[in-house]
Amino acid sequence: MQYAVGSVIARDLGAARHWFTKVASSSDSNARIAQEYLGTFYEKGLGGPQNYSEALRWYEAAVNGGHAPYAEFALGAMYEFGRGVPANLDKALDLYRTAAFRQYRPAQYRLGVAYLRGEGVRRDLAESPKWLAFAVGWDLIDNVAPAEDKSVRSAFERDPELFQVGTGQLRPAAFDYAVTTVRELAKVPGLYSQAKALAAAFQPTPPPLPILIH
Repeated sequence: MQYAVGSVIARDLGAARHWFTKVASSSDSNARIAQEYLGTFYEKGLGGPQNYSEALRWYEAAVNGGHAPYAEFALGAMYEFGRGVPANLDKALDLYRTAAFRQYRPAQYRLGVAYLRGEGVRRDLAESPKWLAFAVGWDLIDNVAPAEDKSVRSAFERDPELFQVGTGQLRPAAFDYAVTTVRELAKVPGLYSQAKALAAAFQPTPPPLPILIH
């Protein structure tokens, strides 16, 4: 971690990749975290050559190991955008959905956009603001002013680079887009109250049957 961050010792991404590999391949309790980092290192070409096959391998290892919402989201993005695998929006949304129910904000954001546009799911203008509001925080919807310039927002709607690697924090452009979208949808009579009712009934565990219906 110190080699990756560089706050205590000199940053060396090659050394970070080396040590993450040792931990990821072990029975260490931090193996899943190392697997997630390795997935990102290989996907982005950090500390060595980019290798989508290795990225998929380590993301899948993290996902198979249990609670790994970041890996689920990252793996979903690889399937959505066809990075190292044939593009598969159904599989991507299934992974996003799992991570969203684990309260991982970027996945909640992407699910909200999917419902807004009807991408791989039935278009649902109550589910969309529910997930987008979860992504930014319901308490902020009425208190945060969105950016004035709307002309560039469409470029950000589906870009996973808008999320801080590992932290799950939305970058400002994605945050502003989510807030603006919820506010616009809230102008539709009854829609915002319906979204809030769905949120109040939300349980952070996926239901037994898929909710992503075409």
